[in-house]
Amino acid sequence: MMSEIHALVEKGGIKGTKTRAPFFVVDAALSFEEATSYELSILNGDAGDGTRSGGMVWSMPKGLVVPKSFAIYEKFESAATQMGEAGWPLHLRQTGGDLTPQGPGVINLSYVFSHPADAGLSITAAYHRLCDPIIGFLKDAYGLESYCSEVNGAFCDGKFNVVVDGIKIAGTAQKWRPYRAADGSKHIAVLAHAALIADADVSALIEASNRFYKLCDVDRQIDVACQTSLARLIPTGRFDRAEFMAGLCQALVEASE
Repeated sequence: MMSEIHALVEKGGIKGTKTRAPFFVVDAALSFEEATSYELSILNGDAGDGTRSGGMVWSMPKGLVVPKSFAIYEKFESAATQMGEAGWPLHLRQTGGDLTPQGPGVINLSYVFSHPADAGLSITAAYHRLCDPIIGFLKDAYGLESYCSEVNGAFCDGKFNVVVDGIKIAGTAQKWRPYRAADGSKHIAVLAHAALIADADVSALIEASNRFYKLCDVDRQIDVACQTSLARLIPTGRFDRAEFMAGLCQALVEASE
């Protein structure tokens, strides 16, 4: 199975780093199904050695990604059809959270790591394992002072948004899966995910998200002023997409060693 996953990633063209565990940058857009297949294969330990660690920096065509719980809305199917016809297909994800708009200008970071079950891993600690490398990279590479915080009115709001000056630049989510290692010891595999607004049209992302909520009769609206793109924050000419993705991946590699 893992050889198939490597072939899947190589289809996009690898420009990043591979260590003992697989860490990749994919420079061509992956479909949502391809990306989640890769994530879940690591989470499930499909590698021959049972490895449940790795990461990928990637993007996908435009669409809206929502947790499976959204399917309970009475008008969900109708809303999904209408959004698809408008060029914003809906995808259901395994992790929790809320609606997250996607597109080529949104860069995703998927990180799977394993932790002994008796070592007291907390949800907060798991989020910091994801967010701290992002925060450090933004500081070191671009001089941006970012931190984790709620942003009332932002998409997929939560305590572990990555924020600059009170404005959201990334949303996060995670999923846990218990398993037994080869020696019988209990472990927890964590799939942590971040979606960073890189150089996307923020207004278009939020407009599509709000339209979906309205079609679902969900009493929720996202304030476009509550999130921004990295390209707006980084001085003109300094944001290079390929360099950003490679640097982000390297930060994750270094944090995992």
